[in-house]
Amino acid sequence: MVIDTLNFERSNNELKEFIMGCGDSYEGPYRAQLSGVLGLGRGPLSLQSQLNAKAFSFCLVNFGSQTASTLEFYDRAPQIDKHGLGNNSIIMVPLRENSGYPNYYFLQFVGISINGFMLDVKSSVWGYGLNYDGGVILDIGSIATYLPSEAYNVFKLEIQKVDHNLTREHAHEDLELCYKDDSFNVYPSIALHFENGNVAGENFVSFNMNNDQTLLRVDEGTVCLSFVEGKDSNLTVIGSNQLQGTQLMIDLVKEILIFTHNKC
Repeated sequence: MVIDTLNFERSNNELKEFIMGCGDSYEGPYRAQLSGVLGLGRGPLSLQSQLNAKAFSFCLVNFGSQTASTLEFYDRAPQIDKHGLGNNSIIMVPLRENSGYPNYYFLQFVGISINGFMLDVKSSVWGYGLNYDGGVILDIGSIATYLPSEAYNVFKLEIQKVDHNLTREHAHEDLELCYKDDSFNVYPSIALHFENGNVAGENFVSFNMNNDQTLLRVDEGTVCLSFVEGKDSNLTVIGSNQLQGTQLMIDLVKEILIFTHNKC
């Protein structure tokens, strides 16, 4: 652990006595491509905690984009565009804490639908309410979305009921639902559903994903649905592929996550 001064080039600000860790041995598939990890969790050593930020936002541009993703910190949360709330380009989701995972932001998650039909998965699998055995988090360090085994088995079965118009390909590592890509393919429509954090709206809100957000190109001519079975965890982890092209703002005062479509 070291203490240094952190400089922000664009805003011409600096954070004195910034605490960070140093390492010289990394494990995992991306160890040769990364120079470090930026912590944005609830813990006291995360960047926004040390900045005493009241809110922060990041926007993940689409893979292959020439534009850089953005990361911004605020001393007060920006106002929400009321027009966007009315046309579903903006959705608000309440955040929850979980004593078993104190550094994560847990979402009040309702379920997943395929072609408009909600999967028959018990709410306890999603950790809805006060179930501390599981829950739903965001992790932009994970590319795919990981579902607990009980939920993934239902998801996989339902996809296989509706993918008959597609040419199936062999699994690619942990990605099991793979297809020969073709411009004429019609892929299943997948949506994530959350409790509504806007008290003036409906009980639930939907995050409807496009093909870029649900598919990963793994080889030339082959795509896979970017959903994986999380065999050793009760957590549901929503990964960066599902979030690309979306701005996410976390209001740390109101404990609200705000999704804004096509903001990047």
